[in-house]
Order: sequence, then C-alpha cells, then structure tokens
Amino acid sequence: MKHSTLLSSLLLTSCLASSAPVQAGIECSGLSVATGQPSKGFSKLFADMARVCGAEVALCEVVTNGGADNLESLSLKEADLGFAQIDSATTMKYGNENIAALQAVASLNFSYLHVVVAAHGFAAGGRSGWFGGGSRVATIGRFSDLKGQKVALVGSAQLLARQLEKQLSYGLDFIDVDSDAKALEMVKSGEAAAFTVAGWPNGAIAPLKQDSGRTLVPFDAPVMHPYVVRPISY
Repeated sequence: MKHSTLLSSLLLTSCLASSAPVQAGIECSGLSVATGQPSKGFSKLFADMARVCGAEVALCEVVTNGGADNLESLSLKEADLGFAQIDSATTMKYGNENIAALQAVASLNFSYLHVVVAAHGFAAGGRSGWFGGGSRVATIGRFSDLKGQKVALVGSAQLLARQLEKQLSYGLDFIDVDSDAKALEMVKSGEAAAFTVAGWPNGAIAPLKQDSGRTLVPFDAPVMHPYVVRPISY
C-alpha cells in the first residue's frame, strides 16, 4: 500500500532543476513525484532531486498544473510524493479526508505570488481591448490598485487568490485558466491581470522582455498567517 507524502513549501513570498515525465495514473517503476509545469519551480526541484539521488532511487515525474493538482493526485494515490503550498494543504484538507490524512509534511522553500499586469494599463472592469468601447483604462502600480478588476488565475493561484479575497474583500473578479501562456496573453490583450505562483525565478515570467507589454507589480496589502511578503526582482 502506498503512503502518500506531501513535501510542502511556505507561501506567499518556493522552489527551484530528469527523469522522464509521466501522466497521472500511469504506472511508475519507482517513486512517482507530482510536480507542476515544466518551466516552473516544482519541476525544477524534482530535476535537482533526480540529479542528486536518481541513481539510488528510481524517480518518475507526474506532470500537473501545480500544488492543488498535486494534492488531488496524492489523495487519489496517483503519486507517492508531491509538492504543494502549505496554505493549499491547510485549506483543502477540510474538504478531503485523504488530503487530511497525508503521512508527512516538510517545509521547503518559499513560493511567490507573481502579480502581472499590462504595462500601459488595461480596460477597467475587464472589457475587451485597451481603449475600445469607451472603456476607462486602469493603470495598475501595485496589488491594491486591482480592486474590482478581472484577474486570470493559474494553478495554485486559483486557491491562493480566493483565500486572499476572503481576507481582503477587494471584489476581484477571477477567471480560472489552464496555463500561464493563456493568462499572460490575457494580460497583453488588456482583458485582465494575472496571478501565478512559483518559486524564483518563475519559468513563465523570467523570459518576458521589457517590451513585452507586461510587468510585475508589488504586493502592498496586509496579509495574515501563513502568508508573508518578501520582495523579488527580475
């Protein structure tokens, strides 16, 4: 019988980099490890693990969309080990007894919430286009400027953002999307801002150039445990 284990990282302000990836539910001859998108922190951390101890312990990567998916994979016994943020595990265990019964939790590195906005503003209220239809253009200089705006959420940010909204009551209008590429395209087109969670550097954010039309803004809102705020730069 498999004993699923959660390797967890502290959040707000995680992780770093292979054996061949496998999809959830596919048989693995060694330990299966639920990670995340290939360019992001959990997958890079898995690559470090495989490099250091892969010769002693066979490891297979279960590619997912991040921490929340990893918790589900562990609860369904589709993975032996998995990475997730502490706040995700704390929240999801109340609705899933299998997640609540995970065998061990070990703190690793910080995961950072990346707040991405259009560099020159976007349509207030999320109406399509930067200036179309007489829409007021919102220029976002910090997290608190997003009150009442549309925000595209990727992976673990889908849970984190809703927990923050409960604390802050900013009236954020969330849109769940299945990839960083989709979220960043929505930012570029002026449809929404985007939240994505990853270690530093975030594989989806690091390649962006100054002329990409997208920029990061600082997090200036008050937060409560288990969140902390730490600055990062790209």
